[in-house]
Parts: sequence; structure tokens; C-alpha cells
Amino acid sequence: MKISTNINNTMQNKMNKNQYSVSFKGYRMNMLKQAVKKTNEIGNYDFTTTVSYYLDLPTKNIDKYATRLKRYKMDLMYNLASKFYFEKSKMSMDIQNKAKNTLFNIYEKVKNPQNIHNKLINSSLNFEEIDNIINIAGNDKKQLSLIQNLLNIADYQKGKYQLNYKEMKDFLSSPQHETISKNFDKYKSFLILNKDKENIVELLEKEIQKGYNAKYFDGKLKINDVIENSSVLKKLNKEELLKYYSEPGLNLLEKIDELYAATKQNERLEIENQTGLLHAIYNSTTNKNKDIREKIIDVAIKRLPFEDRMTEAPLESVYNIFNIINQNEKANQFVNTVIEKDYNLISIKNLEDSILKSDLDLVKKYPQEARIYFLQNNSTVGFSKKQIEDIQKQIKETAEENYTPTFKDKITRLFTK
Repeated sequence: MKISTNINNTMQNKMNKNQYSVSFKGYRMNMLKQAVKKTNEIGNYDFTTTVSYYLDLPTKNIDKYATRLKRYKMDLMYNLASKFYFEKSKMSMDIQNKAKNTLFNIYEKVKNPQNIHNKLINSSLNFEEIDNIINIAGNDKKQLSLIQNLLNIADYQKGKYQLNYKEMKDFLSSPQHETISKNFDKYKSFLILNKDKENIVELLEKEIQKGYNAKYFDGKLKINDVIENSSVLKKLNKEELLKYYSEPGLNLLEKIDELYAATKQNERLEIENQTGLLHAIYNSTTNKNKDIREKIIDVAIKRLPFEDRMTEAPLESVYNIFNIINQNEKANQFVNTVIEKDYNLISIKNLEDSILKSDLDLVKKYPQEARIYFLQNNSTVGFSKKQIEDIQKQIKETAEENYTPTFKDKITRLFTK
């Protein structure tokens, strides 16, 4: 009986607990639903008020578009109304009325708005053009992807390039539109290079038919970007650079431009006029030698004040070093050591003198002494056996002055007296 009573009591307690929990949860859910409903009512009111103001229409005409179950449609309407409001000052009254009608047509056509639709609305296209583009693209994913990519090209230009309606329409209507959409990244350089040409679609179609040369157009675009944004490279022959295209060479020219960009105007002009040396550096830079060349320029950028760069890092010295270490393995090893072991290099001219006028075999044989000599003189010119003896003597004297006996030394001396 006792066991039975305990079981009954336990069951009753669980039932009471569950009943209380269900009642509590239901109460909380009702509160949550009321809060969400209130929030939506406020949001819908703001939406209706703002859109009616933007479109200069009674709120009763906008109420039906405030549907909380289709928030993405509300966003679409809001963006359309916002575009109209901020552009209407450029429209006559007749065009405003026509734009409003087109705006509502766009809303009805776009059943499932995506980011691309909002981006299209925020582009430079007018309502009629947007409507026509949507008619052509429909819900075709490839067409929508192509629109997205074309709009991104406009973004890439950072305001310099306003997307042309005719271009977009021609792209979407092209027999090659699926190929263009699928391989858009591949064709991007061509599109940017030819953005100002009215027959850009026709030109691209011809390149595709010939067998599109991505390397050529990618190289051409990069050369244009580097030259146009440079300080001392503007007189270089772009066609010549493209003919012997070298990505490592172009990257190195960018660094050289950075080295001299902050010098005086007459000094920059002096470098700019040395097109022969600049072309020679470009043509001789390969994947094999690019790293050491870039490190040399990086050291000059980091260590040399702007006012010293023409005297301590003249372009001719830079070229000579590149040329020598290409042909002379000992010189190559020495320059790598100077940079990697941090010899505190502060003059490219001194580095040139070091590899031209030093005994590199001696430098290699006595690396510690050579480094000390270089730190003292910023060069190894004059480094000789006498200098080695003097430095070794200095090392020994310094070691004796700073010598502190160890415990073992003290015990040894104690028992050897």
C-alpha cells in the first residue's frame, strides 16, 4: 500500500508540473505573438507612410503593399519608391506619371525579388530601362547572373563607368549570352578595357569565336592599371611591355615606382626618362630572380629617407646590381647574406660598390668579420686580411673585458695555484 501511494503521489506531482509548464509556455507564446504583431503594425505604418510620401500618393493606395508575410516584396517597393523620389526632380510631370506606372509594373512582375533586382534599381538605369531588362531576363538564373556581373563591372570602375542600357540589353540578347554568363570572370578584363566602345558585345563575340586569349587581355589590363596609376612609369611603351609580358617584371616595376614616388618632381622626371633601364629591368625579371630583386627594393623603401633615394639608390645602381647577381653566383650569395642576416644596409650604391670592388671569396671565408666590417662602414670595400686581423683582435679584447668566470673556472683556478 505504501509503495502504491508513493507511485500515485509521484505521478500526480508530474502531472501537476506538466500542466503548470504547458500553461506557462502558452502564456509566454501569446505574449510573444502580441509583441511581434505590434512590431509589424509599427513597421507597416512606417512603410506605408514613407512610400506614400515618396510617391506622392494617398496611404490607402499603399496599404495593400504592406504585407508582413512578404517582407521581401515590401523591400522591393520601398527601393522602387526611393529611386523615384530621389530622381523625380530630373523628370517632367508626364515622365513622373509614366515612371510611377512602370514602377508598379516592375513590382508585379518580380514575384521573387533578389539582391540583383535591388541592385538593378539602384543602378543608373531609368524605370523604363529596368522594366525592359527584367522583361528580357525574366527568372532565368543565367541571365540574372549576367546582370549581376555587368553591374559589378560598373562597381569596379568606382564611378568612372556608368553602366550603359544598350550594352546590358545587347549582352542579354546575344546568342552567346550563356557562354558569357558562364565564363564572365574570364572575359572581365576585355570588358573593362573596351567599356567605352558601343559595339563591345560584337567585339567580345568575335574574340570568343577566334578563341579568347585570357592571358593577353589580363596582361593588358594590368599594364594599363600600373602605368596609369604610377609616378615614374608613364613614358613606358605599353605595347612593348605587352609584347614581352612579364608579371614578375610588372610587379617589380610597381615597387620601383613606390621607391621614387615621394621624391622631388624633377627627380621623378629623371627616373621617368630612363625608359631604357626600366624596360631592361622589366624584361630581365623572372620567377627565378624576382624574390631577391623585390627584397633589395623593399630594403631601400624601408631604410632610405625620401631625400636620399636618388643619391643612395640611383636607378642605374639598382639595374647594375640586378644584372651582376644574375650572372655572378658569389655576388648573388653575398647580396642574399647582406639582406637575410640584416647587415643594416642603408645604401644601394654602397651595395653595388661592395660586389664590384670587394674580394667576395675573402668575405665568404670570414663571414663574422665581414659583417662587423660592413656594419661599421656600410660596405665591404677595403675589407682585407689586415682588417680581419684588426677585427679579430677587437673581438678578443671585447670578450676578455666582458668575461665573467664560471663556477667551474673558479674551482679549477683554486686547485691549480
